[in-house]
Amino acid sequence: MKNFLIPLFFILFMPTLQAQTIPEGLQQCNGAYALCAASTCTPTGNLITIEGKNYEEAVCSCPVLTGAALADVDGGNMQGSCDRIDKRQVWSLFSYKRQLPQEMFDWSSKRTKVQECPSDLKLANQSVNCFSMSCEITAYEEGTAIASCACPIGQSVANTKLKPATAFLIQSGQGDSSYCGKHPVAVTPFMQKLKK
Repeated sequence: MKNFLIPLFFILFMPTLQAQTIPEGLQQCNGAYALCAASTCTPTGNLITIEGKNYEEAVCSCPVLTGAALADVDGGNMQGSCDRIDKRQVWSLFSYKRQLPQEMFDWSSKRTKVQECPSDLKLANQSVNCFSMSCEITAYEEGTAIASCACPIGQSVANTKLKPATAFLIQSGQGDSSYCGKHPVAVTPFMQKLKK
């Protein structure tokens, strides 16, 4: 499984997005966006409602980047458009970056390592989906704007009907497998979209 997932991740999410390569159901947005790909999140104890379903909520701190990124404008809590609500609000979108500011390095930019989390439903239930969620810029660290994003825990599992034998990929932790259980942002929602 690992030999299939990691090459698929790199092939599908190249740094340069082109209109003809954008999968159906996704849209390219341009401008400022939060990239939570290498983030871990903290449960708040609250619930968040996404598409009429309640999930446990986690807050993720994510660097804000500028450029082209993929969005599901009809998913998350986006409302059909890439447009930002105001200057402090950004959408948590996706673009593959080999290097990005990471909280574990005090927001300095470092190369990320993709790792596969094992096929354990307990771990998969702790993964977080920030794709196409609203975030608020709350700080600036090392010259990088940092956004706070409220995201659902376990939504990836519910939406993709993951089975206990399904592994998932994360960019957080620099290869430290303990990060699989630290509410990491996972890439499973993107893979499901691409299979349709």
